[in-house]
Amino acid sequence: MVLVSVFATVTLVLGKITLTPATEKGTKTSVDLPEAVPVEGWQARSTAALKDQDLDKPSYVEGREYQYINGSAVLDVQARYFSGTNGNVPEFIKTYFPSLAKDTMTKDIWEVRAFEQSGSVLLASDTEVLHLSSCINPYGGSTVSARAYKQNRNFQDIRYRLVPWLLGENLKDERCLWTHMSVISTDAQQKKTPEEMSILIENAWSSWYKWWTVQILEMEK
Repeated sequence: MVLVSVFATVTLVLGKITLTPATEKGTKTSVDLPEAVPVEGWQARSTAALKDQDLDKPSYVEGREYQYINGSAVLDVQARYFSGTNGNVPEFIKTYFPSLAKDTMTKDIWEVRAFEQSGSVLLASDTEVLHLSSCINPYGGSTVSARAYKQNRNFQDIRYRLVPWLLGENLKDERCLWTHMSVISTDAQQKKTPEEMSILIENAWSSWYKWWTVQILEMEK
């Protein structure tokens, strides 16, 4: 009986592979990023749609900038939603923050840091500004490299998306909410230490990630 069940499952999967046509990677979909995203410990100041949607990036769907304040600290967050990507965060930085990439990547000051609850991020200090950058995956923790992103697709998507795939959806969910945060202290008399700045941005990231891991699954694929 077990062998019959296994054979039926294998036959169904093979039939699905044979009959389902390949879909084009990176097809744009219509997504509206929310105007308000809560970040614990921070007060929202402003938000606006990013103006770089006209870039020739077939997988880039929508972008929005958010600004928050916490005492003398200002947090800027740029979120860009991709419908199909390889999740290569350093390449994202080179494309959308060319000046930052030129000033920091040649100095090799970006550090990969892993968090148990949220995955991996890139961190760098550019003069008085601290940057954090990462790709929020639909399934699996956040990633910064194309290799780690691919591993999530190969292991996490297959684990969670087999039934949707059999019902006609793509097996791999190749979306990404690329988040780039920067925090700066604006009051010279109450200037925060690098350690305090690091705690601020890491806590902001934790709150942001927790909120988005639920939202990205509900957004249109």
